[in-house]
Amino acid sequence: REIGDLKEKINAVQKEKKELESQLVSVGKTSKISENRRKKMAELEKQLTDYKKKLLELQKFEKMKQQNDQAIAKMKEEVTALKQQRVHLTRQLRVDKQLFTEWQNKAEKQMNQMKVKEKRREYEAILAKRNFDQQLNVHRRKYEEVILL
Repeated sequence: REIGDLKEKINAVQKEKKELESQLVSVGKTSKISENRRKKMAELEKQLTDYKKKLLELQKFEKMKQQNDQAIAKMKEEVTALKQQRVHLTRQLRVDKQLFTEWQNKAEKQMNQMKVKEKRREYEAILAKRNFDQQLNVHRRKYEEVILL
């Protein structure tokens, strides 16, 4: 808005300057009126220079604002992407944790079953050895009885 206002002022000053130039050409260069017009022309040129400087400055600020707005928009997109990634990773972590817990429980159950089987085998081995020892003792006694007879 300010840029448009400045452009309008510049155009108005340039128009006024051209009018004064044409009036200076048509009127002689020595008269009192032409001296006033020259002063007015110098003022207008100074105003024109000031307005052009302000216009350049405003355009520079406008460009910087656009760049900042673009940078802000890009950062907002990055933040949104990071939030989405965080949500995705949190969900994935939950799923992985659940899968690990299930695997761990299954492995623990298998380990306990193997321990129970091992204890059963050990117990059966002890029973078999005891049974074998008893039978061996019975056979020894019978053998000794046979030898003694």
